Amino acid sequence: MSASYDLFCRWKHVQKIQSDNAGALALGVSRATVSLWKQGKNAEIHYIERMANEIGDSPEMWSAVVMAERSNSEPEKAAWKRIAQKLATVAMTLLLGVGLGSPRDAQAAVGHSATDSVYIMRNVVTGF
Repeated sequence: MSASYDLFCRWKHVQKIQSDNAGALALGVSRATVSLWKQGKNAEIHYIERMANEIGDSPEMWSAVVMAERSNSEPEKAAWKRIAQKLATVAMTLLLGVGLGSPRDAQAAVGHSATDSVYIMRNVVTGF
């Protein structure tokens, strides 16, 4: 199984697509192409980029993982794996930085009806 197929399965899950065939149609590839990914072949980079973007993952990190799998020499595989690890570390650092940078008293909004405007956070102001 390839990284492309792993990403495809994650993409299907996020898109709420049940089968490989339906996923292939939605992505614009043939079922045979998906079967090749399942057997270890990797997708073209533009499909990797699209799927990663659509599920909110780093296309750069996924591309580096795919390039590591495609590489023919061990030094090249090792270099791509190091690049993928560094990209994953940077992504995690940014994610943590955003979380730590949010207001201390931010809370998820609860108790609103389905007809209200959509919003994710509200600030809790106390002491007034």
